[in-house]
Amino acid sequence: MNEDPIDFTFLDPTVDAAAFERRVSQIRFAASGVMARRRAGGTPFVFVARWRAPLIAALLLVTFISIALLRTVRVDAGLDADTPSDEVAEVLGATTPMSELLLSTAASPTDALLDGGMTQ
Repeated sequence: MNEDPIDFTFLDPTVDAAAFERRVSQIRFAASGVMARRRAGGTPFVFVARWRAPLIAALLLVTFISIALLRTVRVDAGLDADTPSDEVAEVLGATTPMSELLLSTAASPTDALLDGGMTQ
């Protein structure tokens, strides 16, 4: 690394205003093509909307990979991947008659929601 201070006088508009204006106009001229293409592209909403399909594809890919990994972990842990478990609710101490009814195979989820978990 160099400990010498950086000389920014080249960028200072107060030193030589004419030279500074020339540099600004050269930069604007060099960027005019890019800026014209950007203006022709539409609004920022259109720019973001173009990314909709790739983002949805990436979302689906991550979702499928996550599902596959979670099912693999459940099988490796000796849990049946198709049977719901309430381990998290038990750890949190949040077991209720409603959660037991929703996780049981004796009643359908519709029955559990209509009964409100009050029938035992």
